[in-house]
Amino acid sequence: MSKPLVRWPIIPRRTAVIVVDMQKVFCEPTGALYVKSTAGIVQPIQMLLQTARAAQVTVVYLRHIVRGDGSDTGRMRDLYPNVDQILARHDPDVEVIEALAPRSGDVIVCHRHCKNDPLTPT
Repeated sequence: MSKPLVRWPIIPRRTAVIVVDMQKVFCEPTGALYVKSTAGIVQPIQMLLQTARAAQVTVVYLRHIVRGDGSDTGRMRDLYPNVDQILARHDPDVEVIEALAPRSGDVIVCHRHCKNDPLTPT
């Protein structure tokens, strides 16, 4: 016997849409850490963002970046020897892709740790 779905109301001031690691380095074919499957999720995310913004829901972007000096890359360097340059804070490829570009009022949070792959939430 299955339990009925519980549905909570979405309260815009207490809700956020979080866009994780949709950066040029991961999402563009020329990106050093390109993940081919990202191409298929851009349009659904665009639609979600449009709906969220229309409802005045906060949009938060997470960007995977590193300091660039090797102090915060940990074991990632074992997989990607040049990660200190690839994900360096000031490299243009760590920016969010143009199709999902943040707008005024959106929140951008930089994170430095990765569990398994660029699209795994941290």
